[in-house]
Amino acid sequence: MDYKDLIIKLLKKETKLKEIPIEEPKDPSLGDFAFPCFILSSTLKKSPVDIATELAETLKLPKGVTKVEAKGPYLNFYIEKADYVKDVIHEVLKQKEKYGQSKNTKKTYMVEFFHANPYKAVHIGHIRNICLGAALSNIMEFAGNKIIRSNYQGDVGTHVIKCLWGLKGKKIPTKDRLNFYGKVYIEANKKIKDNDKLEKEIKELSKKFYAGDKDLLKKWKETREHCLDEFEDFYKEFGVKFDRLYFESEVEKLGVEISKELVKKKIAKVDQGATIIDFKD
Repeated sequence: MDYKDLIIKLLKKETKLKEIPIEEPKDPSLGDFAFPCFILSSTLKKSPVDIATELAETLKLPKGVTKVEAKGPYLNFYIEKADYVKDVIHEVLKQKEKYGQSKNTKKTYMVEFFHANPYKAVHIGHIRNICLGAALSNIMEFAGNKIIRSNYQGDVGTHVIKCLWGLKGKKIPTKDRLNFYGKVYIEANKKIKDNDKLEKEIKELSKKFYAGDKDLLKKWKETREHCLDEFEDFYKEFGVKFDRLYFESEVEKLGVEISKELVKKKIAKVDQGATIIDFKD
C-alpha cells in the first residue's frame, strides 16, 4: 500500500484541492508525512495553524494511518510501521531487482567517464572515475533514462611519440603491457627533458608519424591494441560496457583543419610553434 497516495487522496477529498503537497519530515518524531496548511490560508481566510488544528480533529483516518496531529502550520501523519514494512517486503519480493525502478522518462543522457589514455598506467584517479561513472550511469538508467556510456581516450599525441621512441631496443612483454608502456613513457620523458638534441628527435619522429610513416603507424597500431585489450579487462572487472569509445585519432585531422582555419580568420595565431587563442579581447 502506498501510504503517501492514500493521504493525498484523503486530503483531496477533504480540502477539494487538485494538488496536494506532501513532505517527509527529517525528524521522525514529527511523523512520516506532513501537509503544509499554508496552501489553504488564502482560500479559507484562516491562519495555517488553525487550519491544521481543525483538520486534525475532523479527518477520518484510513487503515494503516495510526495518528494525525497538528504541529504548528503542519498536519503530521503517522503510519503503522509493521504494516508498512510488511507491504514493502511484499513488493520487494514481488518485483525483485526491478523494485524502485522508474518508468521510461524518454530522456537520453551521455555519461562520459574513465578516460585512461593508452601508453600510460592506470592510477587511483582512473579507478575513482570508472566507479563514479558506472554508478551514476546505473542509477540514471534505473530511474528510467536511456544512457549512452562513452569514453574518450588520447591515443595520439606527444606521450605516444615519446613511448614509441623509448621502445627502441626493448622487448615488449606478453602480459601487463599497459604498465610496461607507462614505465617506458616515464623513462623516455626523463631522458628527453632539458636535452635539445633528443627534443629535436621527438619533433622529427612526430612529423613522420603525422605524415603517415608506414613503420611508425604499424608499431602504433600494434602497441595501441595492447593497451586497448588491457582496458577491456578493466571494463569486465568493473562490470562496465561502453556504448561508444571515442579516440583522439578520430578527430586529430579535423582538429588540425579547424586550427588552420582559425589562424586564417585571425581568431588564432601561431606563437612559438603552437596555435593559440588569446581571449583578452
